[in-house]
Formats: sequence, C-alpha cells, structure tokens
Amino acid sequence: MSNLAYLVDLYKTNIGETADTIFDIGSRDGNDAKYLADSLSAKNVFTFEANPDCYALIENSYPDFKNIYGAISNYKGSASFNMVVSSDWEAVGTSSLKDRNDDWYSDKARKIIVPVNTIKNFMEDQGVTEMIDLVKIDTEGCSFEVLEGFGDKISNVKLFHVENETFEYWEGQKLANEVGELLSKKGFVPIHSYNFGVNSVDEVWINGNLI
Repeated sequence: MSNLAYLVDLYKTNIGETADTIFDIGSRDGNDAKYLADSLSAKNVFTFEANPDCYALIENSYPDFKNIYGAISNYKGSASFNMVVSSDWEAVGTSSLKDRNDDWYSDKARKIIVPVNTIKNFMEDQGVTEMIDLVKIDTEGCSFEVLEGFGDKISNVKLFHVENETFEYWEGQKLANEVGELLSKKGFVPIHSYNFGVNSVDEVWINGNLI
C-alpha cells in the first residue's frame, strides 16, 4: 500500500470520493501523483519538477499528465538550483532551490539554472480556473515560498499536503510552525500531522470553507 493511503482516506472523509484536479509540486518521479490520481479518479493531473532528469522521467512515464518543467516559488524568473546526481533515488529527491547549511550537497549536487514561476502566474497564464482538489508540496525547504506564490489563488485549493521541517537544513528556510501560521492566516485548518525521520513532518490542511 502507498504511504499516501492515509491522504486518500483523509480526502474521502473530508471532501469526497473523487477529485477532478491534482497538483504535485516537487513530483520527483510522478509516482505519488499517479497513486493519488488513480485512487481519486482525477481527470486533470499537473506535476511540477525542476530537476531535468526527473522531469524527463515523469514525461516518459506519465505522458497523459500535464508535466511542467521548472521550480515553483513566490516569484517569476530563473534561479540557481541544486540538482543532486546520484544512484540513490532518495538523495535525488533532496534537490532544491535553496543551499544547505551542511555539506550534504558538496559531493552530490551541481548547480544549474532553472525557470521559476508562481502557481498564481501559472494558473492565470494557462487559464486554469477550476478548483484544485488536492495539492501535494514536497520542495525541500521551499514550502513557504511555494504557498506564498499561490497568492489569492490559494482559496481555490481544497486540501494541501505539505512536507515541512522543524530544523533548518536549508539556508533561510521557513520551518513547520511558520508554514502553519501562513496557512492559518489564509483560512486553512490542520487535520493531520505525521512525523517522519528526526526533523521532518507531513501536514494536511483543509480549506476552512469546507468545514
């Protein structure tokens, strides 16, 4: 069973049996998006991935998804990205726009320039007007900036699944409590929290208008 089975259960309990639109931001391989789409019979699946090797893998594996290359943040432009090159798929998943506070990237990552966009800009540019049923964010220290970049479009989201940290692995990152404060101010309510590893936590937030 997928480690996101609990997320599907939470969605079905609090929102409904099916989802029309899913965003997977920091998708890595697209597999989580595929699981969520199959479990919730989603018609529109968007993946966002800044690691070009991972993006190519998603495109090859899931050509029916709307796969977008580039990083998601709170501005539009370009930026240096720490791309981890490794045979260890978990290590590859630690690629990030942010630099680390330790030497983790020293023998694993190379810097590349990637396009950066906000979800608000993306939705307006692509004419995405529908409600977003479920957004999964796994962006290695950048959750706060991703959420900021939704702007007023954040009210279009029903449920967020956000990976956060309680320790500053990345330079200048906002920690779980700060991400929670932002979501609370935007009208979202926490309904689940799952600690994994030493300093990482997955949290699920529901749009307060749906309660």
